[in-house]
Amino acid sequence: MASKLPLLTTGRTGSTGSVGGSVATEIVKAGYKIRALVRNDEKGRYLRETLTNSHGADAVELSHTASLTDREAIESAMQGCAGVVHVASDISTRNDPEEVIAPTVSAVKVLLEAACKTPSVKRFVFTSSLATLPSAREEVDITSSSWAPDSVIESAWAIQDSGLPEEQKGLVVYAASKILAERACWDFMRERAPHFVLNTVVPFTNIGAFVHPKLVSSFNGLVLGVWLGDAQASTFFKKVMQGAGVSHLINLEDCGLLHLAALTLDDVRGERILAAADAFKFNDILDVMNKLDPARMLPESLEHEPGVKASIDKARCKELLARLGKAEPTGLEESIKQAITSGTGVIYSS
Repeated sequence: MASKLPLLTTGRTGSTGSVGGSVATEIVKAGYKIRALVRNDEKGRYLRETLTNSHGADAVELSHTASLTDREAIESAMQGCAGVVHVASDISTRNDPEEVIAPTVSAVKVLLEAACKTPSVKRFVFTSSLATLPSAREEVDITSSSWAPDSVIESAWAIQDSGLPEEQKGLVVYAASKILAERACWDFMRERAPHFVLNTVVPFTNIGAFVHPKLVSSFNGLVLGVWLGDAQASTFFKKVMQGAGVSHLINLEDCGLLHLAALTLDDVRGERILAAADAFKFNDILDVMNKLDPARMLPESLEHEPGVKASIDKARCKELLARLGKAEPTGLEESIKQAITSGTGVIYSS
């Protein structure tokens, strides 16, 4: 693998989001350089500041684009790159499928087409989502070949007539966008048989250290919001946990390492890697926070919180982490401590 890898972002998340930041960090730690394609220049500077401070001035190169459907910008940014990591995703929870699904699928197709035109690209890694899988609150065995039912996509296109609460509508639309985008990746490989290898990483719930305290986003941002007493974050967090089936942790560093494996390990080819560790509930997060600071004001616990019924195949996740130096995935308590410390600058011990 050559030394330069682009990480691509739409501006809402990507290399400047929680997952993208962890992916960028692990790639740079492994001795590679990255080219981060950013839409928000300020966030890009925070990413570069963090990684250049710890890994040298040439660790990160920034490239700007207004859109991931800008073919010219994408093809230019990809020149000379050995691999592509498409981390970016629209997690705005907007409930208009036309505004979310179509651009998400178009972007991945533009990136794949650009990779076809770039002989130096050897690997393409797509960051998927647990939303592409069956609910972990059903009695089912979830493996790398498992997919959410087509009814999720059908529901997304008819979401305005669903009667769901507004925040739930956005989550259904998001799920459909990730299902269709990942399917587009595999369809492209089957139909076009390009010169590069595709792997996808399917992260469950990402919690861990923020790459920079100004780059707070995603589920990890909700965890920090609960800790800081943000009532809006706590309310939304509860609704997500009750309704969307969040069920298993993946530490952000571990998620970054799994992307590194998908990029660089020669025998990891054409794989769908499930990134999952401990099962947890909302009340488990509150228990950890109470342990760290018994005097802290926290939200009320949830009554009758649904539990995890599915069996998740974690064997490949553990195997790949072990090959990259992690004997075991990081657990919930340590992951929450990392989120709090990196987000506040205060170190807590239990």
